[in-house]
Amino acid sequence: MLFCLTFATVKILLLTKKVPFPLTDGEVIAIHSLSKGLVAQGCELHLLALNTQKHFVAFDRTPTELSHFTSIEIINIDTRIKLMPALVCLLLGKSYNIDRFISQEFDNKLRLRLEKEQFDIIQLETLYMVPYADTIRKSSSAIISLRSHNVESEIWKNLSSESSGLKGWYLGHCARMLARFEKTSQSKYDLLLPITQIDAGHFADRGDQARVKVVSVGIDMSKYIAGDLPVTLCKIGFLGSLDWQPNLEGIDWFLNEVWPSIVKTNPHLEFHIGGRNMPPKFLKLKAPGVTIHRKVENARAYVNEMDMIVVPLFSGSGIRVKILEAMSLGKVVLSTPKGFEGIGIKNLENGIVFENKTDLIEIINQINSLNISKIGDAARRHIQNNFSSKSIAKDLLNFYQTQKNEK
Repeated sequence: MLFCLTFATVKILLLTKKVPFPLTDGEVIAIHSLSKGLVAQGCELHLLALNTQKHFVAFDRTPTELSHFTSIEIINIDTRIKLMPALVCLLLGKSYNIDRFISQEFDNKLRLRLEKEQFDIIQLETLYMVPYADTIRKSSSAIISLRSHNVESEIWKNLSSESSGLKGWYLGHCARMLARFEKTSQSKYDLLLPITQIDAGHFADRGDQARVKVVSVGIDMSKYIAGDLPVTLCKIGFLGSLDWQPNLEGIDWFLNEVWPSIVKTNPHLEFHIGGRNMPPKFLKLKAPGVTIHRKVENARAYVNEMDMIVVPLFSGSGIRVKILEAMSLGKVVLSTPKGFEGIGIKNLENGIVFENKTDLIEIINQINSLNISKIGDAARRHIQNNFSSKSIAKDLLNFYQTQKNEK
């Protein structure tokens, strides 16, 4: 029988565009959750990571959050946007988004590692690691899998449609170059692991021939203890990386288009903004009822202090890990269809969906008339039933084992 083989024989090298620590953003949490789950299922897991200036990490001893890796190697890289390299990519018709993550030092380290050691699977976390697939092919017989956290070109396409002038043109150019790279790089990997079925559909429409396995983000429910809901709801919270353009544009929209009407009708309401890399304009913000949390030390504690969570997201793809976490804590989440993409929400049953400004204002004005406790409980059950980190990792390992034995 195929699945009677021991999973301990599966040896995986993980390539990441950032060190998966600390657990502060969705991508890092997604990497951590799956990698922990794979090790718990008996895999031997090794990490080779880029360390960007934007998300720079330094530590003297291995953090507990990375202790499940058998080995860890980190290569520093400067991915800051520079005019001349950007112009060269523009003239050559290359994606500067991708080009910024190409490091000769990282490539050399990868090649030397593969010449000394054999792996069954080499898992590329995000499209930005695909340029290293050629080196893998030359130095290893391992199966190459691409875990796509989102469809990168779709994010930039959505952003360009919301901008105008030179900015809109350049964002559109970035989207086109990313789409070209996505298409031309399809032959470089064997397996494609999109995070949602919707993303899988995007890749299928573009003719991707790799074997596809949807691998969502897993949640360890034992780490998410729900707090008590207050009698009257007054704290609306947002938590997310504010160096990610879709989040930034969503919060700008909420503050400028929605919040003035809400606070005028409901002066008792508070809006709390927390997130990594807070823009200076938010730190200087003076708006009635708005509190800026420059640094959130404990994301779960922050979310538990809120009465509800709002995620005003209109672009992007993949799955919103911060929504999964908030629902795991029994919080009512208000978001757009785009924000809830891949989560399977039923409106007013386990979450609240809004389409536009009018929807959201009406919902918040009536929020105290809804059975928030029931919706929050249903949200937690939904995550427990559909996003268990253990079952997701086990399912992927079954898939890997199948591919390994068919090779």
